[in-house]
Amino acid sequence: MTGSIMGTVPVEARAAALIAEARPDADADYLAYAVLAGLRGDLVDHLTQRGGMTLERVRAGVLAHTHAVLTGSAPPADLVSPPAGCDDAR
Repeated sequence: MTGSIMGTVPVEARAAALIAEARPDADADYLAYAVLAGLRGDLVDHLTQRGGMTLERVRAGVLAHTHAVLTGSAPPADLVSPPAGCDDAR
């Protein structure tokens, strides 16, 4: 899972830097890969096509997981709630 979001900085390195800033006590390199794994296209396809989840539910799950990794607590409801007008049953 390699890509670039800020010039020539790989996505994983940028994510690790942000995680290290938020959680200096954590293994930022590992957590960067763990968080980014939730965004893999094959996983999203599996969850939506075989798991019957909507993209909004997958999005909410990725946000909740990332929040828990970075803070150690449950995310606020407004962070993982589907956007207004979306009737996604969880």
